[in-house]
Amino acid sequence: MGAWCESHSDIWNHWKLDRLQALIAADLPEGLDADEQRVFLVGSIHALFHFALDNSWRAGDLSKWGDAGIERAAKWRRKPGALVSALRESTFLEGSTIKGWAERAGLLIKKRVDRENANRAKAGLPLESERVTDGARTEPERGPTVKRPEEQDRNGMNRKDRPSDDAKALASRLVELMKGNDPKAKIPTDLSKWEDEADKLLRIDGRTTVEAGAVLEWCQNHRTESFSWAANIHSMGKFREKFPTLLGQMKAGRPKGTTATATANGGAYAAIQTA
Repeated sequence: MGAWCESHSDIWNHWKLDRLQALIAADLPEGLDADEQRVFLVGSIHALFHFALDNSWRAGDLSKWGDAGIERAAKWRRKPGALVSALRESTFLEGSTIKGWAERAGLLIKKRVDRENANRAKAGLPLESERVTDGARTEPERGPTVKRPEEQDRNGMNRKDRPSDDAKALASRLVELMKGNDPKAKIPTDLSKWEDEADKLLRIDGRTTVEAGAVLEWCQNHRTESFSWAANIHSMGKFREKFPTLLGQMKAGRPKGTTATATANGGAYAAIQTA
C-alpha cells in the first residue's frame, strides 16, 4: 500500500483553488470548461503531494528539485514556470515548501517516525527527538551535527552567512523608497526581518536581483487614479508575497521590447526586457 495524506473534499470550492484557476487559466489546455479546469488543477496538486510523500515526507520541502522539478512532479507539461508561480501566489506553496504540510501529512509523519524510533530502540540507538508544529509532528532533529532547515539552506550555507548583501541592499532600498513617498512612513528600527524576507525572495523563490530591484522601483512609483501599489506595499514580506502579481503587472504595462532599469544604493540593476 502506498503512502497517503489528507485530501479534503472542500478543495473543490476553496478560495485557494479559485485563485489558482484565475491565475493560470490562460495556460491550461484549450477547450476545458471551468469544472474541467479545476479537475486538471486538483490532479496536479495531488501529484505534487504524492511526490512529496515519496521524496520529502518529513517537511514537504521541495527546494532541492528547483522550480522545474516541482512542475515535473506536478505532471505540468505546459508553460515553464507558470504553475510554480501560480502555486506560490495562491499559497499552495510557500517558497518551495508545500504550505500546511505538517497538518496535511501529520498522521503519516507520526507513524513513520514512531516506526523509525521503534527500530532504533531495538538496535540500541538513541531515539529521534521531535518538534511539534500546529499539532502535528514534523521533521525530527537528528542531533547537533545536522542543522534544521531554518539553520541551513539547501546549499549548506549556515544561517549566520545570510542574508546576502543583495538582500540587505534590497531591504534598504525599500526603506528609501517608502520614506521618499511618505517621510512619516512606519519603518521598523530592526530591518533583520525585512532582510530575511528579501533573502528568501532571492534564494528560495529564485528571483534575481535584476527582477527584484526593477519590480521594487516600479511598485513604489505605481499610481493610478483608483489604485496605488505604493500605498499597499509597506514591508518586504508583503513585497515578496505580491511579487508575481507585481512582476506581471509591470511587464503588462510596458510595450514589448522596452526595458525597465532600477537603481539601488548608488548602483544600477541591469535592465529587464519585456519578452
